[in-house]
Amino acid sequence: MTENYLNTLAEGIDVPCDLQMPKEPPEWLDKQKFERGRECFKQYPFSVLMSNFRNLVIGLSVPNLCDLLVLTQKSETRKKAFSRYMDTSYYMIRWLLGPPPWENKGVFDIVNGYHNEAAGKFRSMTRNERHEAAIEKLAQLPDGDKIPLDDPLDQALIRNLKDYREEVFGSQTFSIYQKYMTSDVIFSQFDMAMVQAAFFASVVVFPECFGAGSCSNEYFDDFLHMWEVFGYYLGVEDKYNLA
Repeated sequence: MTENYLNTLAEGIDVPCDLQMPKEPPEWLDKQKFERGRECFKQYPFSVLMSNFRNLVIGLSVPNLCDLLVLTQKSETRKKAFSRYMDTSYYMIRWLLGPPPWENKGVFDIVNGYHNEAAGKFRSMTRNERHEAAIEKLAQLPDGDKIPLDDPLDQALIRNLKDYREEVFGSQTFSIYQKYMTSDVIFSQFDMAMVQAAFFASVVVFPECFGAGSCSNEYFDDFLHMWEVFGYYLGVEDKYNLA
């Protein structure tokens, strides 16, 4: 990914996604390539699903995403988060194996409906207001649902991550990340692109780590085209579509 494209992507931080289903397929749709992308998933299902799960869990560490998940009250406990990601897997499998979106948009309508409901409730709040509200929601949880903050293994992991950051990056700052962390916009084009990438980025960039080392670049290109189509139907504009 070039620096110019990263800058283009960063422009989407303050651009709200309209979360509307397109009425027509994209002009660039290649149906045969899309079907080959599905075959790629069928050949490496475990690799794709494990990389997806990893990235979705990582998303919980991004405050802009985590705050929203807490406020929807569908992911603020371990039990709810597990249930939500099982639902996410269900919808993703239906995308990957069900009718293509230009034939049946039902599953995309459901997901876009969830996004529109949350956007309608929380877009009027500033980032700081959402963050404070999320902290309050977590504080109100019953003791049995609260995640301990003093677990020795968690504390060791946090220390290791801090040490790694200092060793690798030192005092280096990242302007795009800082811009993202101060934006008041939720369900932005940048948000949607990041969530979209969670479903394909790791297995494509690090295939050997997920058991897909034998997958060819051509096959991955087909897989990415499939996700480019999915992103289109979730409202991601072409210039922000990471696939």
